[in-house]
Amino acid sequence: MKQSTHHTERERQAYFWWLLALFLLATTGLSYLMFRGGYQPFARAADRDSAFLMRQHIFEKKQEAALAVYDSGLAKIDRYRYMPSSVLEAEIKADIRQLNMLYDISARSDPRTICFQQMAAFLEMYLTDAIHLRKSLSNAELFQQQLADCRMGLDRRGEQIRAATSTRQ
Repeated sequence: MKQSTHHTERERQAYFWWLLALFLLATTGLSYLMFRGGYQPFARAADRDSAFLMRQHIFEKKQEAALAVYDSGLAKIDRYRYMPSSVLEAEIKADIRQLNMLYDISARSDPRTICFQQMAAFLEMYLTDAIHLRKSLSNAELFQQQLADCRMGLDRRGEQIRAATSTRQ
């Protein structure tokens, strides 16, 4: 004999909601167990983004410091061109060393830090040009002075020679 079970509409709805809740609970639990230790691309991307932002912030801080040193170095070199002094030259060389120290050569460093080394190289080149210009100007002044002394001596000697030749005649 076949026994049929007839459920009322209310019982069917209750069983449906019960099975749906059981399915969602089982799916959620199994998904959690399956994916909790797995690869999470968004988490790693967030880590990379935060690391990138941190490197960006560090570079910007270094860049602000480098620009201040660079600007003061240029101003010092401009002053050195007109009023050379060994103290000012030592300060400029210290600024160049400080810019070179901002360049990081480690493997995990930001490749943009090479700009600090290039800034230091330009300051050094500018300082060398200022030193050579100053030496050239001082040599030219010395030459002008020696030339004036020679002309003055030649004029005196010429007067003596003229005086001596006019008395002989």
